[in-house]
Amino acid sequence: MAKQNITGCILAGGRGLRMGGADKGLIAWQGKPMAQHMLERLAPQVSSVLIIANRNLDRYQTLGVPVVSDASPGFLGPIAGIRRALAQCTRPYLVTTPCDTPEFPLDLVTRLHAALDGSDAEVAVTRRRTTPVSVRDVPAKPWHR
Repeated sequence: MAKQNITGCILAGGRGLRMGGADKGLIAWQGKPMAQHMLERLAPQVSSVLIIANRNLDRYQTLGVPVVSDASPGFLGPIAGIRRALAQCTRPYLVTTPCDTPEFPLDLVTRLHAALDGSDAEVAVTRRRTTPVSVRDVPAKPWHR
């Protein structure tokens, strides 16, 4: 899979309940917002990155990538963010990540593709748990209807 075929999406729309209601992507870790760490690690692996958020959009925009508001009011979870990302995706592959994983592997997209190659899988699963990181091996647009 060529890098130019992949859109990366950072999901930053959670309530942050375990963080006292703080916007997790904007919490500083090692001197930078967690979403910035994610962007710096994801961007080299994909052709473009966007952030899906439902608050503090102006602060996320300072990171220099498109920021899209979650279309649904309230906090409907990561599926709502993925749905919005699919609507924005112009490439055949979409990789989604949470905003609060600042040590995101620098080769994860390559590893996910290697696992996907020759498989009809649509999401990553580890230890029998579906993860919020996913790769689609089909055009993204038809899935958002």
